[in-house]
Amino acid sequence: MSKYDYNVVVVGGGTAGLISAYVANLLGAKTALIEANKMGGDCLNTGCVPSKSLIASARAAAGVKEGKKYGIHARLSEIDYTSIHERVHSVIRDIEPADSAERYRKLGIEVIEEKAEWVDGHTVKVGDKKITARRIVISTGSKPRVLGIPGEDLPHVKTSDTIWDMETLPKAMVIIGGGPIGLELSMAYAQLGVKVTILESNPTVLQMLTEEQREPVLNSMKESGIDIRTEVAIKEITNDAVKIKGDSIAAEIVISAAGRTPNTHWLENSPVTLDKRGYVKVDSSLNTSISSIYACGDVTGGFQFTHVAGYEAGYAGSNAAIDWTFFKRKPAYNAIPWSIYSSPEISHVGVLANDAKKGHNITHVPLEEIDRAKTDGKTEGGIWLVSDKKGKVLGATIIASQASSLIGEATLAVQKGLSVNDIFGTIHAYPSYGDAYSKVAGKWKNDQTNPKVLKLLKRLMDAVR
Repeated sequence: MSKYDYNVVVVGGGTAGLISAYVANLLGAKTALIEANKMGGDCLNTGCVPSKSLIASARAAAGVKEGKKYGIHARLSEIDYTSIHERVHSVIRDIEPADSAERYRKLGIEVIEEKAEWVDGHTVKVGDKKITARRIVISTGSKPRVLGIPGEDLPHVKTSDTIWDMETLPKAMVIIGGGPIGLELSMAYAQLGVKVTILESNPTVLQMLTEEQREPVLNSMKESGIDIRTEVAIKEITNDAVKIKGDSIAAEIVISAAGRTPNTHWLENSPVTLDKRGYVKVDSSLNTSISSIYACGDVTGGFQFTHVAGYEAGYAGSNAAIDWTFFKRKPAYNAIPWSIYSSPEISHVGVLANDAKKGHNITHVPLEEIDRAKTDGKTEGGIWLVSDKKGKVLGATIIASQASSLIGEATLAVQKGLSVNDIFGTIHAYPSYGDAYSKVAGKWKNDQTNPKVLKLLKRLMDAVR
């Protein structure tokens, strides 16, 4: 009989925790999952699901306004934010059962809906009870960062966690932070008719992109009426404004969206090593400084994406369940896609054009050359493919209305070490946005063709006429 209550205890019931527990249980480990708040974590309750539901409503409103471009003369008479709010939460409720305690209990996992407290490398305390495990997985995620601005605690100051309680649409909104969360929310609310101002401390937003790549997104934001102010230092938030040097910007609602911080306060007195930012340090197999403890997802401070949390969780769950040194699996991060759901969307995988080295090729095709983009009237953006001297695909950036759905092919190419020739030899449906891959691969081949070879072929063709 085991001296432990469980083989694996997972702390945190967001994406990383749910999948870690699922995998450990699937491999035969007696598993417990501890979650003090809502099952499903940020993604279901305050992140991906509500934000993309809001964006869907915003794009519907934008579609009405753009109708005349397509010969549809309609007028947007009303934005019913109460209905939008209800729809957002109905989508959460629709997805909720898949992440529920009931579902995981039916799978044979013990779900404990209590706050976890650190005891030692094999023990956590929940309520007045201590439970032990051979291995522990930490997946407690992250939360919006507190900025320390005077007035930040006023009731009209929201975060990406608390904005979903807002039931009426403000006339004016200030968003602090021009990262992915700030950009997505700014465009959604602007499309719903809110006057939005973004305050960003850096010289520009979307710094990871080239100027050419940023342009269609920034143009779209400007057309939506969004005022982007960069290199801004905020002095104070008042009841009706945000004060910066030399100006005061009116705002009924302020959203603080300038970064996140890890949920590791419960580990501060433990021997688990944290980095300078407070994130859990892990090795290549997601093991922490304590050999009996693994960690995955946002709490480790790596890529802050739901799909990465789920990816890492598969490794953390299996490593914790089996935990044989020769078996330990290590996640790879060379092909991590990400998307920003602006209008147009931004998606990327692998090497950025800004980071391309000498000898790398950057092949670009603007979206206005893609027939499907022309038929849809969505020609803003393009595709950029980064490849090495031999044509191996190293990365891709796509700016397009459907970029998040297009990035999969480039991700597979980077992950499997495919070449641009492999993409060129793949048949893409016509007319579709996927045809952008055919176009960019064709341009690459044309650019790589030796002019002397072409000249010789022309002479041969002339000779046989």
